[in-house]
Amino acid sequence: MKMMLAENIRAFRKERSLTQEQLSKALGATAMDGVDYAINQFDNEELTTL
Repeated sequence: MKMMLAENIRAFRKERSLTQEQLSKALGATAMDGVDYAINQFDNEELTTL
């Protein structure tokens, strides 16, 4: 499941030519709330749970 989520996030970003930062901003995330960090971790398959 966690691998599939990481793959989906990465595919979604690449299909739309978005960087991790751009996706974070599109989701309304800021560096302070940690969502951008979570996206990075999922995208790099380093985060296993929220």
